[in-house]
Amino acid sequence: MSPMRRFTWAVLLVAGTAALWLASRPAAPSRSGPAPGSGTPRAAGREPGAQGETTRDSGAAAPLPAEEKRARVERIKRDYDEVRTRAAADYAAAGGSFPGGLNAFLRQLALLEREKRADLATVLSAAELDELELAETNAGQTVRRALAGTGAAEAQVRAVFQLEREFQDRFALVFDLTPAALLERQRVRDQYDERILAVLEPADGLAWLAARDGDQGLMNEWVRQRGLPPGVSLELWRIKAGFVLRRLELKTAEKPSPLALGELIRDTERRLAAAAGPDAPVRERDGAFRWLPRP
Repeated sequence: MSPMRRFTWAVLLVAGTAALWLASRPAAPSRSGPAPGSGTPRAAGREPGAQGETTRDSGAAAPLPAEEKRARVERIKRDYDEVRTRAAADYAAAGGSFPGGLNAFLRQLALLEREKRADLATVLSAAELDELELAETNAGQTVRRALAGTGAAEAQVRAVFQLEREFQDRFALVFDLTPAALLERQRVRDQYDERILAVLEPADGLAWLAARDGDQGLMNEWVRQRGLPPGVSLELWRIKAGFVLRRLELKTAEKPSPLALGELIRDTERRLAAAAGPDAPVRERDGAFRWLPRP
């Protein structure tokens, strides 16, 4: 990445022009450089005519020696690290005057990660890029931590990674905290978790859920201490998920009923009693079921 390109990226980051930048890009990461005159900086490692550049239209890539491939990958990573470090320093220096605030800054970082992935894809095969991202991205590290020590096979870990990366990519540029946006995110999160549970054995699926949600960890432990089957923990997760979604739906309603939340809590108590025992919702209100407010 040349000094001029680093400077251009920094200007884009500080000026808060993420929306304009995104509008000038294809919906998915481009498999070629930006169009002439587009004003978008050429990404690292994609100089025109560079030896070994991937021919994306044909799906073929000129073979690169392993050492050269590693060198290119490290150069791309180093260049983007420099831009990200400079952007963070600019944001810290600007304080509250940064255009668009924290959300705009985070959006710019997410856009930078997309550009980095596109650059790496010009050097690495699809399998090599997956391997790198499994080791170094937030999605990959989340999956590795969650499934460490479980019985999940490597093929299952990779399948979970693909799903988690899809979810994170979908919301990487979304920083809307309105009830409607949070409802949509939670609904999609639950859908992806159901797909992940279908990939894993029940015990490993519970470990995945617990790694993402401390409340689920408490419920898992409560079920284990009582010698109940893992299916009870999964049912408790679905009960909580249903409660969270319904509460967000109430928050998005124009004229929510003042009694609606109380009705939702009582209905959730009945479902918990059926799954975990009649006294459980009362006894565990400050423990396994601390997520459920009192009426």
